[in-house]
Parts: sequence; C-alpha cells; structure tokens
Amino acid sequence: MIDLGEIENFTKEYWSKEDPIKKIKKESVDKKKYYFLDGPPYATGELGVHHVWVGVVKDVMLRYKRFRGFYVHDRAGFDVHGLPIENKVEHKLGLKTKEDIDSYGIDNFIEACKSFADEQVSGMIDIYRKYGSSLDFEDAYIPYKKNYMDAGWRMFKGIYDKGLVYSGKKALAYCPHCETVLSAQGPEIEYSDDTDPSIFVRFKVDPERSKDSRINIESNLYLVIWTTTPWTLPSNMAVAVNPEGLYVKAQFGDNIYIVAKDRLDAFAKSIDQSFTVLGEFYGSELQGIYYKGPFEDEIPKQREFAKFHRVLMEKGLVSMGDGTGLVHVAPGHGPEDFNVGFKNGIPIYSPVSDQAEYTDEAGGLKGIKIPDEANKFVLEKLKKDGSLLYRGSITHSYPHCWRCNSKLIYRSTDQWFIDIQKIKDKTIKANSKIKWHPKNTKEWQDDTLRNSPDWCISRQRYWGAPIPIWKCNDCDNTIAIGSAAELKEKAGLSKEPEDLHIPYIDNITFKCDKCEGTMHRVKDVFDVWWDSGIAHTASLSEEEWKRLFPSDWITESRDQLRGWFSMLIRTSVALYGKTPFKEVTIGGMVYDEHGMEMHRHLGNLILAKDLPKYVSADGYRLWCLGKPRWEDLKVKVSELKESDNIIVTYYNIMKLAREFSNLSGSDSKRVKKPNLALADKDDRWILSRINTIVKNSTELFDSYGIDQAINQMADFLVNDFSRTYLKIAKQKSEDMSTKKLRYLSNLINYVLYKFTVISSVALPFTSEYIYQKLFSIDGGSVFYEPWPKADIKYIDDNIEKEFDIAKELSSEILNLREKNSVRLRQPLSNAKVITRYNEVADAVAKLSNIIESLTNVKTISAEISDNLNLRIIPVFAKIGPEFKENSNVVSDALRKADPKELSEAVEKEGYYTLHTEKGNFTIKPEMYTISEDLIKENEEESKYGLIYLDTEITDDLKGELLVREIIRRIQMLRKEKGFSKSDRINVYLSADVALSALVKENIERIKKVTNSRSIDERLSDANGLEEVSFEISPGNSIKIAIEKNERGK
Repeated sequence: MIDLGEIENFTKEYWSKEDPIKKIKKESVDKKKYYFLDGPPYATGELGVHHVWVGVVKDVMLRYKRFRGFYVHDRAGFDVHGLPIENKVEHKLGLKTKEDIDSYGIDNFIEACKSFADEQVSGMIDIYRKYGSSLDFEDAYIPYKKNYMDAGWRMFKGIYDKGLVYSGKKALAYCPHCETVLSAQGPEIEYSDDTDPSIFVRFKVDPERSKDSRINIESNLYLVIWTTTPWTLPSNMAVAVNPEGLYVKAQFGDNIYIVAKDRLDAFAKSIDQSFTVLGEFYGSELQGIYYKGPFEDEIPKQREFAKFHRVLMEKGLVSMGDGTGLVHVAPGHGPEDFNVGFKNGIPIYSPVSDQAEYTDEAGGLKGIKIPDEANKFVLEKLKKDGSLLYRGSITHSYPHCWRCNSKLIYRSTDQWFIDIQKIKDKTIKANSKIKWHPKNTKEWQDDTLRNSPDWCISRQRYWGAPIPIWKCNDCDNTIAIGSAAELKEKAGLSKEPEDLHIPYIDNITFKCDKCEGTMHRVKDVFDVWWDSGIAHTASLSEEEWKRLFPSDWITESRDQLRGWFSMLIRTSVALYGKTPFKEVTIGGMVYDEHGMEMHRHLGNLILAKDLPKYVSADGYRLWCLGKPRWEDLKVKVSELKESDNIIVTYYNIMKLAREFSNLSGSDSKRVKKPNLALADKDDRWILSRINTIVKNSTELFDSYGIDQAINQMADFLVNDFSRTYLKIAKQKSEDMSTKKLRYLSNLINYVLYKFTVISSVALPFTSEYIYQKLFSIDGGSVFYEPWPKADIKYIDDNIEKEFDIAKELSSEILNLREKNSVRLRQPLSNAKVITRYNEVADAVAKLSNIIESLTNVKTISAEISDNLNLRIIPVFAKIGPEFKENSNVVSDALRKADPKELSEAVEKEGYYTLHTEKGNFTIKPEMYTISEDLIKENEEESKYGLIYLDTEITDDLKGELLVREIIRRIQMLRKEKGFSKSDRINVYLSADVALSALVKENIERIKKVTNSRSIDERLSDANGLEEVSFEISPGNSIKIAIEKNERGK
C-alpha cells in the first residue's frame, strides 16, 4: 500500500536541507521581475479549506513564473491589526468592555495582541507549508511592525497633503460592544436574520403651523409612519413622502390618517379597523404640513427642534412597497436620513453616547441602553399616549458586527474620511487598465467603485495603526506626520519612537506652529482595511518599490471586490494616480458537499488541519486547482479521494518506469530524445501528446488558465499515459528484444521526465519525490530544471485525432463487454465498427492493433455505411454553462438539426451555426454526440458509428485466457516474494491434464513473459519451496512454487 504521507515527508526533509526556492531566488535576482502581492489573511484562528485553496492557486503560479526565469517577489503577508484580534484577546483575558481594557492597561493589552498575532501567524505558516506553499514566510509583511506602520504614515501624509483627508460628522454603523464605528467600505458589516419590532405610529398634524398646506387640515388628522427601530423615534426630526406617489386621507373611527394609497389595505388589516377614504392626492400636496414630534413633551431639545418637524419631499428615500409611504427621518441615525437632513438644513441630532446609551440631550431618557432597553421604553411610552397603532414583529436581514456579532446601530459621530468622490472617476479609469479573470468581474469592480461613499478611516479602538494627525488644543490646527523620523524632529526627541502604537505614541506632543498651544495626536486608529489597502507599497522597501511596483498579479475571492481590491485601487490612485496591480484572478467561495456554508455549529466545517483525514497535500492541490478559480467549490470527500487515486497512479507510473529501466539496463538519469524513426504508432502518439501538453500548459499558465492546464495534465497522466500507452507498452514488451526494450524504457522516461517537471508546479511533493528517485543526477531539485519546451517535431495532430477515435471506440467496446458480463481478461474474437465517416474507418485500419490491445479483441474492422438511423444527442454538461438561460432552446433545436449537415459543418469549419427562435448559436463538437438506434445487446452506439462485438467464447479463447491466468499467477508470486521483474526465476508447477497440456503448448511464451529460466512440471523438484494453490477457472486448479535463479544453476 502506497503511503502518500511518506512521500510528503521525504520531500519536506529534502527541501529543508536543499531549500531550492531560496537558491532559485538568489540566482534570479537580476532577471526580469514578477511582483506578486499576497492578500493577507487575518491571523485570528485556524485556517479553513478555503485559505488553502487560494494559497495553492498562488503557489502554482509562483512556481511556474520561477521556472520561466523571472525574479519572483513572493513575500507572504498577514493581517493582524483591528477588531479580529482585539476580540480574541479580550476573550482570552476575560475583558468585556473598553473600560476593562483601560483598567488592564492599554500597553499590556497591546503587547498581548502582538503575542497573539505572532502565535497565530506561526501556526498559519505551518499549515501553508504543509500544502506546499513556497511564499517567502521568513520575510513576511506584518502590519504591526514598525517599518510597515512607518510606511503607512508616509503614505497617509501624501494623501493628506493632497487635500483628500477631512474630518466631519456622519451617521455610520456603530458597534455598541466594540464602541467604534464600522465602515461599509469593506466587509466589516455582516447581515443575518434578526427579529425586531414592527410598529405603526401616528404623529399629530399641527393645524396652526400647517395653514399653508395644500390640503384641508382637520383637528384629528395624523401622519402614520412605520418603523422597525423604535429607539430612533426620540431623534425624529421630519417625515418624508414621495411627491409623485398617491396618498389618501382615510377615516378610521374618530381619527383621520394619511397613508399611501397602495399601502392603505395592508395598514388597515394590521390595525384591524375599517375605513372610509375622504380624499386622494399626490404626495407633493403634503408640502407645508407640520406635526408634533413624538417626544416633544419628554425631551426639551425636541421642543427646540419643533420648527423642523415637517413633511419633506424625498422620492428617493420613500418606498411605496412597504410601510405606509411616509418615512420617519432621524438624520443622526442613518446614512440616508443624514443626507436628507443635511440637504434640508435639519440639525443632525443623535443623543447617543459611545456606550450606546441616551445622553443628557435625550432628557428623561438619559442612561437607557440602546437598542433593547430603549425599544421597550419607547413602545411603552407610545402605547401610553395612544400613538402606537400596531405592534408586531418582523424577521429581516439586519447588520451585525463582523467580529463580535453584536447588532449594530447607526449613530452620528465625528470621524476622519478620505474623500473618495474627488478620485472616483480616476479609480474607475485605473480599473479599466487592469486585466480581470474572468472578464465580467471588471464591471463588478466598476460598480463597486462607482457607488463608493467616502472612506471612513477612523476607528475608536486600541489595536491598530494610529492615525498620524496631531491637533492643537487651542487653535484646532492639524498636521499629518509622515514618519517616525519626522515625529522625532518635530517633537525634538533624542531618537525615533520604537513603537508607533498607542499608548506610547500618544505621550508625544509638540508646540503648534500657528499658536502657543500644544499638539496632541487625535485618539483614533486606522480602519484595519487601511493596513491591507496600502500593502502594494508598505510591504516593500523604497528600493523594492522603485523596481517592482505595480504588482503583476493578485488573487483572492470575489468578496474582496468591495474589500481588498477596492482598497488597493483607492489608495494607489490617491497617491500615484494609477492602478497598483496589472492582473487579478477572482476566486469563488467554498461550501460543503450540499452547497451550504461551513460553520462549526452546523458540524460541516473542515479545517485545513483536518484535511489529511481525507486527502494528501498533493491530492488536495490537484482537486482544487482543477476547478475554475472563479466558481464556487463544494467540498466532496469522494472527489478528494479520487484526486489521491491520481497521485497513486503517478507514483505507480514511476515504479513501472524504474522496472523498465532495470529490465533493459538503461539509466533514467540519462534520458535522450527518442528517435522517431524507431517509434511505433503508439510511441509517436504519446510523444505527440506529451509535447502538446507542454505546449498547452505553457500557454494556459501564461494566461492564468490554471484549471484548464491542470485538467489537461491529469487527463494525460491517467487516460493517455497510464491507461492507454503504458498498458500497450507492457503488452508489447513481452516479446521485445533488449535493444527495443531500451528504446521503450528511454521513451517512457522522456515522457515522464517532461511531465514531472511541468506537473511539479501543481504536485510539488510527488514530482520532487519522483525526480529524486529517477532523474536527479547530483541531488539537485526538480525546480532547478528549465521549463520544458514543446518539441514541435514530435507533435502530430493527425495521429492525436486518430487516437482520440481509437480511445473512444475502445471505451465503447469495453462498455459492451461489461454489458454482456465478459471480463477484460477473456480474449474475444472480433469487433466491428459501422460508420459513415471515412476518418473513423481510416483510424480503425491504422490503429487496429492498438484497439485490439486495449480491448483484448483478436481483430477489429470498420465498414462505411450510410444506412444508419442517426440522431443528435445534446451534451447538457457543455450546453448549460455555455448558453445558460437559452440552453433548453438550443438543446431542442439541436435535436431537430440534420446530423449529416451538422457533421459536415463541424468537420469543415470546426463549428456549426444553429438557428433558433432566440437567435443563432455556435455549436462546438463537445456539445453533442451523433448516435444510431441500437439493434442488439452486443451492439453499442457511439458518436462515430455502430459497434458490434462478437461475444462468443470458443475453446481456443478459453485456453488463451487460462494461459494468461497462469502467467498472472506466476507474476503475483514474484511480487509477493519481493522479486523484481529483472530477476530471473525458476518455476515449479503441478496442474491437471488440461492445464498441463496448455503449459506445454505455450511454455516458451510463459518463460519469456515471466522472465523464467526454466519451468518444471515436477513439483517434487521444488526442494521444499513454498507451494501456492490457485483456481485458474472453475474446475481448473494449479500449484506453483518459484525461486530466484542463482548464477550457474
């Protein structure tokens, strides 16, 4: 049994001594650069299978680029600042609030965060290396290190000095637990279902102040709003309507309510009251209506704001599909509300503290916790004064903190921003110069950039890069400091500060240039996305940046379109006016085998450390690399095991190659180009195939078509090399001279050598192992080899097409065998192909011996005939992904097409134009098969014609099977005894009369195939050797003993 773990350990031990990547980088330092920018994973926990997936994709391209002679800048990176680690450390230390952190000591907390980050990074590196990552982990960029933070300050000052940084008040998402704002710029806000109150509330229209309205104002007239955030009602400042929407006055009992016409029935049903419509009008006629705010009696500040409590015309804010068509506006507690308030000159009223409690400005509500306590208080108040018309609940998607999972609130606070609006057009222009894989993701990124608000870069936390702005405590003058060196000079320090984190940096002050005041650093730290967003520059030294920028390629999953990719583009455009990377490959997401997201609580999470239970490192690499990068993955254990089976096949090919070398006396370390003049048809085919694979994989890797390259390699290894060529080679080697055997052995090694080199980018553990065992002359690594060139003289498109036909026909014949319960070891007399295609008949004629060998049929022939009932069968697996919503139309039309016309068009042009009601579609050969109606059980349909198989088993055929079984049993004994194929043996056997006769008839063949010096039918001469009994077939048994032939015996 092959232990793939032993192969991995062998290779790891070899790499630890040789360190080939380090040597390659040293030797290529003066060569053309290839700058890969690593997207930094958060160092907050154990890696999942998705982390390994993207790590493997990165690795395969870096290994390829090194082979191609580039100096590959491959520095790994890790994200370590921000809430992800803060929350982990808080939990570890038993801290729950900011106050707890202050008591523990901010300096102690910062040091604990550093230690946690270092520990996590170390564990992550071990996992990445376990799966073959060749990134430079020894010199990884870590954003908490001084050099990185210093570079970040320099970059920020550059943006600040361009006038792109400002401070201001905005209503942003706020985490009550973490006590900081969060930004929608990156994925800091996660949505999940929550249940909240769903209420209808009436606001009393003020007749006195509404005299100028266009509608009649009754004393019992109310505006009705709907909200799911009762806690924001104490901050209500206005009501918005759609000026183009239809509204009604409706009498409900003694009161008259204004609601949208389309929402009237739903509202009446909710409050369970009948109504009479008194009037209908457009929302624009509500202009000039004032109302009494719901908390004017309880909150003095709201009485001051009474003049703002009016109806606003805001079409964009108001939905007519839910609620009442009237929207409660609280500018201090929502981005849209904020914009409406700002536009209409309404104060931004947000009486909520950092601890998410009502402040003094909320009057008697001071100290009430938001949102739950506040919701309860508000509902009781509204019920008591009769304003609450309906109270229900709603389960809806609601924003939560990405790290502590607390429900977020929206709160207006003073923050620092980068003005994205000033550079938005430039970011979109820069994006147009980036090459995206797949192409349509460019438009996705355009949309993200086009709809971006200004970037809130400030956070009210501890573990992060401090924003390097110092502000005067007297005149409010602000300046940005661009480095630790500048700070040293500005503050008159004796040396640069060693640590740029808080609290250390906050102890440094200096005199204001404009007055005699003292400059103090503002208390905020950067948004953690600032750290990764400046990696294009901060991860490099100044000398490296001059040589390497911009990055040649990056890759991460599609969620980074609004995350990392956007941040990189914004910071680079703000600083340099250009894109920071040239090409990007978008990755999909990873799910379990049922398409569900993986979570611990669902019991379906597979961590990277658990993968060895299911698959080897190279097996996992092969599996995920064979999937299109941008598609979602479903982790299926059965598929992982299939990948390992391919690795086992690769290993077995190596063993077979070594056996051929031993049998022929050839040296696998001295591989020569095979002489085509001596090649058989199958030899010419495999030589063509390996060089086609080299050619194709080179072109595909150059264009980042990783999955296509890997799938072609895997298909070649399994179907072309192992199942086809080597099967033929083993059979024909039975009757070969030593000279021909040497030729065959060299050819196999030539093919395997080329494959070992090109596959090493994807299967580094197995390829290195095989290279060391077969090809390494001086102990050097496979990665020292040059990338193979395709030997054009070996490539023969015609013979490849002929073999495609032969392989397809062979597969169909094997299907017929299975259908008729005839095992492959049993020889059959003949098979016949009836076809309308000349090229099929020609292929059968030229490669009849190949098909016969693969199918164990004595003879095969082909007959051309037009008398076939042809039908076109669409291949949905190819049509669906290509034509998507039009796939059914295409399939129906394709079935009705003329098979002969289709075949002729494809043969001539390579495609067929299919006319349908939805337009014209290009049909390629892989999208269909042409089949014939079946006649008998021993006939099979194929896209090439009708196949007939003679399944009658004669006595001669039975006898041939028995001889083969005897040979197989001898070879099994050889293997069990540990003898190599090159070891000559003596065979002793005892059989019944029938078998004995067969042995005598075929003794020379048996001796040659089994490499036996003698075959003695007197088992008594075995001199005590172990005898093994076999039942060759029902009623036929044999006893066999073997020994290694000693010299002179």
